[in-house]
Amino acid sequence: MLVIRIVVAAFLIAIGALGILGNFAVVFTISINKRFRFMRYLFLASLAVSDFVIAALVVPFHVASKMFEELEFSTAQCKMITFLTRALYCSTTLHLIAVSYDRYLAIVKSPLTYNQRITKAKILLLVALVWILPFATAAVPWFAIWEDNFPFSARLYHCDICHGWDVQSRDQLTRSVFYSVAAFVVPLLVLAWLNFRVFKAASLVEQEIITQQVQVSHSTQPQQNRCRENKAAKDVAVVLGVYLLCYLPAWTVILCRQVFPLNSVPVSVSFITNALLLSKSAWNPVIYCIRKREFRRAFKMALRCKRVRAGNDE
Repeated sequence: MLVIRIVVAAFLIAIGALGILGNFAVVFTISINKRFRFMRYLFLASLAVSDFVIAALVVPFHVASKMFEELEFSTAQCKMITFLTRALYCSTTLHLIAVSYDRYLAIVKSPLTYNQRITKAKILLLVALVWILPFATAAVPWFAIWEDNFPFSARLYHCDICHGWDVQSRDQLTRSVFYSVAAFVVPLLVLAWLNFRVFKAASLVEQEIITQQVQVSHSTQPQQNRCRENKAAKDVAVVLGVYLLCYLPAWTVILCRQVFPLNSVPVSVSFITNALLLSKSAWNPVIYCIRKREFRRAFKMALRCKRVRAGNDE
């Protein structure tokens, strides 16, 4: 168990560092480059802020609890960790849906009128909603008809936010199923539908372009269009694949603890699935920004500009 705790703590430290650096790079590049000041990249900047907070505030709590066996959080600390984890998880999920919906609007629903329909006021309103709704939702269990407990679990080495690690009951099972469907299954279905609609529309456009070019000439352009189509398919696979990789194991463990006998799921599995869930904060800037060539160019250019300004000031 000690070896697993050390390995998971080291993984979380790496995730925290990468999450802070990667998300800072995203916010820095988008804020300094006017070319990225449109809806999609504003959502990505907002997503980067959410992931930055996870990496800077939530991850360190998990690292500390894994590294120091004697460390025990108070009820107030556990409530705050639980609140931040739930709110930022929900915020990240809503941001991912917002980014996919923006692509859906621009490519599928209204490609011709997209720029006219998306105003600055609408963008600011949507960004405000994807921040306000998660924090309001995360606070609901504290005031609802049921009362969530936020104890520190000595077996888990962190606050028990998995809705009863050592407790099995019909209420706990119902609550776990509800949370799993609302926070994982529904967002996954929405993301899948939006991304596949975008991919389908992009594929149809590419096929039309290929057909027209083949009729005009036997150039190498159709092959280039197929490459772009393959890239669109790869984008869909990466977005959904990483979402499943990071979130599915954690939600599966939560449900298994309520369905199967106690102690049938090792605590070490919870360590690993929790770490995977938190790693999403480091994956998002890579998926949506850093792996894009235009973004990397803009980031390098922004760094050069900063260096030139710093040199001139000296």
